[in-house]
Amino acid sequence: MWHGIPIKAIRSHVLRLKSRACFRTGTHMEKMGPRHPAFPETDCGRCVEVMRDLAIQWRRTETRDRNSLFTVMEEVCEDIELRHAPQVRDDIREHCEEVSTPEYMREKGVTAAVLAAEDLPMVSESPYITAGFLATRVCSEKAQACSLKELDTLGRSMTEIPGRMFREGVKATTEEGRLSIQKARTEHEAKLDGIRNKAEAEAAAAAAADADKKDGPAHSEL
Repeated sequence: MWHGIPIKAIRSHVLRLKSRACFRTGTHMEKMGPRHPAFPETDCGRCVEVMRDLAIQWRRTETRDRNSLFTVMEEVCEDIELRHAPQVRDDIREHCEEVSTPEYMREKGVTAAVLAAEDLPMVSESPYITAGFLATRVCSEKAQACSLKELDTLGRSMTEIPGRMFREGVKATTEEGRLSIQKARTEHEAKLDGIRNKAEAEAAAAAAADADKKDGPAHSEL
């Protein structure tokens, strides 16, 4: 109980209150939630929802190792109602509870995928990249609930940066994909460096021109 109100009743309203306060419909923040958009109510969608929740919670965990993984997975399942709409939360919770069993985590590669992601800096740097990585390893390769095409579609349904990161996570499950990501990042950084250098050069030239005008010969009065 909290102030005479059952804790369960409070928890059931957290998502609505959080959405109203932080991601109000009709504002520029509407699509900024870490779980936007909700994925389809399919076996694939539910599996990826759980992997996304796991990736986000895992990144928030101070000690990330095999021993802490089961605790994190239990927390993910316990807090489903804080993160998902009432009409879908029961199905997602049911799938989450299945995923959290030691047998599923071992046989469907959840444990191996999470630890593999942790060992790859380009994957572990963002929960969105981790989510794409886990979705591929678990939902596609092991559980066979999603095709790679479906994962790409889910990634493209997200807002620009999270969606790009999710798709990077899908690619990062192979050595070839990781090399491709690294190449693209290097090219992007080189492009940004070129833009910055050009802007700095133009600013320096403009400053020099202004200085020349100020230091030019004074006009004497006739």
